[in-house]
Amino acid sequence: MTVSSTTSDLIVSARGINVRYKMQGIRTNTLKEYVLQRLSGKHSLTTVDALASADLDVRRGECVALIGHNGCGKSTFLKVIAEILKPRAGTVAVYGRVAPLIELGAGFDPELTGKENVYLSCSLMGLSRKEIDRRLGAIEAFADLGAYFEQPVKTYSSGMYMRLGFSCAMAIDAELLLIDEILAVGDENFQRKCFAKLNEARKAGVSIVLVTHDLNVVRSIADRALVLDHGKIVYEGKPRPAVQYYLDLMEIARIEVLKPEHRTEAQTLKLTRKDELVPRVPEEVGDARLREVRILGPDGGEGRAKAGEPWSIEIDIEVLFAFKQPPVVGFAVLRHDGVRIFGGNTGGERRELCAVGRHSVRFSFDRALLAANQYTIVGAIHANGLGQTIEISEFANALTVVDGGDEWNADNDVIAFQERLSRVEVRETL
Repeated sequence: MTVSSTTSDLIVSARGINVRYKMQGIRTNTLKEYVLQRLSGKHSLTTVDALASADLDVRRGECVALIGHNGCGKSTFLKVIAEILKPRAGTVAVYGRVAPLIELGAGFDPELTGKENVYLSCSLMGLSRKEIDRRLGAIEAFADLGAYFEQPVKTYSSGMYMRLGFSCAMAIDAELLLIDEILAVGDENFQRKCFAKLNEARKAGVSIVLVTHDLNVVRSIADRALVLDHGKIVYEGKPRPAVQYYLDLMEIARIEVLKPEHRTEAQTLKLTRKDELVPRVPEEVGDARLREVRILGPDGGEGRAKAGEPWSIEIDIEVLFAFKQPPVVGFAVLRHDGVRIFGGNTGGERRELCAVGRHSVRFSFDRALLAANQYTIVGAIHANGLGQTIEISEFANALTVVDGGDEWNADNDVIAFQERLSRVEVRETL
């Protein structure tokens, strides 16, 4: 691997990557069995290509997802980019500082405190003592370990351990994040913090290469996705068709393990045509992405509404492929425990949302009928009426309602009746 600066917008360039593993044909439990098998000629090793002639380019500010079945080579690819694993053949060039969020907390000393391990981990990732000093408060606050921050790591739960590891990795101001199935760290609140942090990094132009089995994450944050199958890249394109291609591959794999007499006629036909498998392209129904959700109060301030006064929810979307029928853009308001209070949508009647480009949808209310509290806003885009979900994303604590008569709302009560939607407006944005 080479790491250098460049004026190109490429941050990763991988060509012809091959990684090969040797696998023992027959397991032996003792030295005697091993010797006897060697003498009888039964002991053998087979080779398996974890990656075969794999190419990957990642541009600055781009999020690329690697998806596929277990053992297809996704994690191996990440380790090659991170220089944890040396390929048998091929070249990788990375232009910028890398934060590998692959094995969170790898290298932590269990006898050292969380604070001491911050200095150890961040120094291994290239930060100086002064740089760590400046970031220490933010790391401690993000990890949210309380008094455990000053306790030995050996006393941590697995979730606490990974939270500290994530906080350290995100603190090094990397230009490239390599993420391998770590978006489920900690509890639900911490997961939301992780996604918010990743979205913040993306807005700042940080590139991400992501390995995950959570297909909703792929649809919501990836710009592009690669499907791997037994070490080979078999599809590359937009997230939605890539996810569909992967699901079709998995369905074929499930059919193949069935005995012929147990297969339906449709399943048998699908097997005979598996070599003709193609993804369902987004041009068939259209494709779009949620960009931002904003709360607008009566004074023009964002994020706050005042009980009894007008307010709006504004959702920005980007249509990537034109829709034949208007997509449905909608929202839901969730209280602090995740219970849905109310929601609304465009009803599939706004034809201006069919066109490629960026659009802003504003849902306005004559007065806020919610108790003082913080609320999560869920944004969603659907096609074919409500029959096909394109994207759903949560924006935690996006709405703060203030009320002079019940300013602190200590009992967390919520007025649960339906807010009255007064109007819906759509405008095109740059």
